[in-house]
Amino acid sequence: MNKLSVLLLGFAAACTPAFAGMVCTVQPPVSIKVRLGGLSELLPDLVVKCTGGTPTPAGQEVPLTGFGLTLNTTFSNRVLFSDTDFDWTESLLLVDEPAPNSQRACIDPDGVCTILGTGTGAGTYNGAVNRPNVFQGQTVDQFILLWILPVDEPGPNGVRTFRITNLRANTLAIPDGLPNIQAFFSVDVDTLPANMATTQTSLTADARLPVFSGSRLTSFTIHTLESIPNVFKPRSSLGPVPANQNVPGSLPNFETGFRNAVFPIGPQGDLSKAGLADTGTRVIVRLDAVPAGVTVTVPTSIPFGLFGEGVAQLVVTDALGGGAYQPAGSGIIAPDGTQRITAVYEFTQSLAGAPETFDIPFTVNYGGGAPASLQV
Repeated sequence: MNKLSVLLLGFAAACTPAFAGMVCTVQPPVSIKVRLGGLSELLPDLVVKCTGGTPTPAGQEVPLTGFGLTLNTTFSNRVLFSDTDFDWTESLLLVDEPAPNSQRACIDPDGVCTILGTGTGAGTYNGAVNRPNVFQGQTVDQFILLWILPVDEPGPNGVRTFRITNLRANTLAIPDGLPNIQAFFSVDVDTLPANMATTQTSLTADARLPVFSGSRLTSFTIHTLESIPNVFKPRSSLGPVPANQNVPGSLPNFETGFRNAVFPIGPQGDLSKAGLADTGTRVIVRLDAVPAGVTVTVPTSIPFGLFGEGVAQLVVTDALGGGAYQPAGSGIIAPDGTQRITAVYEFTQSLAGAPETFDIPFTVNYGGGAPASLQV
């Protein structure tokens, strides 16, 4: 029913960008797996570590540097604000791994903050007033993400860390015939290529265990199986409730990525929504050509997993399975005007790192005018 993909990331490259001696290395990301067919798949963070160079003298403005990132597919990040030149997205660049209580976002009206040097390279991005350490990405189309920020060289004994987080990709836009997603990270005039993803089928589904009373179908089960881990993702670490997930480097085990709820509404949008997913993963089951007089009953909540670690909740949605989280009050579902029955479940808990199975038991109900025979 669904085809999904494995995202395998692993690369390292050294560069000597347009700095006066600072050398940068892209760190190998944690290899994860993502779903082929996903329109907005959360990717691992991209981390760049830089050493050397000469720190900006104390009291002088730290020079601006441009970072860029492209894929051979399209980015699908949430846009928080659009102006005449750019779309300002949820993709964030964090400097020097700021702890949650010291994270400060750049919210300058033109999107480029001024930072003064400390003379040593230490404390430049400590999160104090006028020392932001979180910078918002901007895009001119769906293939390019850009960050313009002051870059203070750390000096011969220092390390400057840049973490790009909340990267989302459309797996359907990979060019035909190419199995890999490729990325290109740029610092000024230098570009670092990387093979980002390998795709594979990762979810199977089928109908099984039909039970009949005479010639009438009375029950059956829809069985789904993850071929790779983390296909079923809750919205956040708090299930369907928005959560703070503001520790740099956390694995993308939820649909929500990096999020700090205390980030302000700035000129380029509401940064508290950066990284926040609308819902958890949802599974939609559609039964077509359902005769008049026939309804089905399904559980409103289904535990799954070896020890019941996972939970899926029947939810009320629009025709495409969208909409805010709204638990269904009843498991009885009647066909719509097109003789279709639709059941939508949202995952509110799951076990990260292990393939899981998820079964939906259906009971078939017969009312007045229902046919005497019904097959699966």
